[in-house]
Amino acid sequence: MVVCAHSQGSLITFAALNLLTDEEIKRVGLVTFGSQLRVIFPRSHADLAAGVRALEAARV
Repeated sequence: MVVCAHSQGSLITFAALNLLTDEEIKRVGLVTFGSQLRVIFPRSHADLAAGVRALEAARV
């Protein structure tokens, strides 16, 4: 499945995808546009080290 998210929806979608298991996340792709994920997510979820690592791993 491919999930497309725009602007603040990118943050909400990314946070929701972090709830999936490793097996589930292998079947999902995330496309963002107009997104501030690299800026907003670390600021709003600094305590979620796994989420920040996942964001860094998602860099293309």
